[in-house]
Amino acid sequence: MDLDPENHIETLSAFVKPLTLNVNADPHLKDGRPVLVLLHGFTQSARSWDFVRDGLRRIGPTVAIDLIGHGDSPKSEDPALYRMDACREQVEAALRRHKISKAWLVGYSMGGRVALQIAANRPSLVAGLVLISTTAGFPEIAPRAARIRSDEALAERIPGWGIHDFVDYWLGLEMFNGYKRLPLSFQRAMRREKMCNSPVALANSLRGMGAGAMPPVWAHLRDMHFPALVMAGELDEKFAALARSMAAALPEGNLSIVPDAGHSIHLEAPQRFLNTVIGYFDRLREG
Repeated sequence: MDLDPENHIETLSAFVKPLTLNVNADPHLKDGRPVLVLLHGFTQSARSWDFVRDGLRRIGPTVAIDLIGHGDSPKSEDPALYRMDACREQVEAALRRHKISKAWLVGYSMGGRVALQIAANRPSLVAGLVLISTTAGFPEIAPRAARIRSDEALAERIPGWGIHDFVDYWLGLEMFNGYKRLPLSFQRAMRREKMCNSPVALANSLRGMGAGAMPPVWAHLRDMHFPALVMAGELDEKFAALARSMAAALPEGNLSIVPDAGHSIHLEAPQRFLNTVIGYFDRLREG
């Protein structure tokens, strides 16, 4: 595989069959306000936005999508359908199905990577970006290859573990320490959402849409001439540094480091998240 970190954007559309994603769309998508397309993180689903979705509706109608292998979308065993280019095209097809010609892409972690792939390949679809705790990929070949190997090793273990043990492992990662400060009822709800996943689908998702598998788009950020809000939690030092770099590279990038929050800002600090995003849109309207 060509892993040119600067110029390579993978295209396999001729080799993958179409797949229909589950979409939960608000009515009145053409009411004149911005349409917000919500793209969740790995092991999550469209339901993970429920805690902030009403607040986001103050900005405009929302469209929450279950990415392949998650929520109520198909959980195919075909690895080719999980490639980042295939996932991108699935999301684009979902937008066409709902007659959305341009939208704000609001992406968390894996969903942010999907949003960046759409922005790099189909900029005409993008009114703006809200990127939450995400990355533009690995710009250097050796670290990218190492991450691919690491994700492959984890993917191989998931089916043997089963969903219960994998969810325990995943939620035990340091970047999710912020979950432990949340009410137990909330933690249980998050765990139940993750338990609905298929181990095989999650393994395929890691292989096809992990941070290493993602074609890096750092060189494309300078060509993304639309508003962009790049967010990270203050306690999530790795992704806070990535957010600073992405915001600096984007022509209209705006940075927000949310105090006393970790990786999952919209879950750990929903009101601070909403205040930041709504305030950003208010400033755009005023400007």
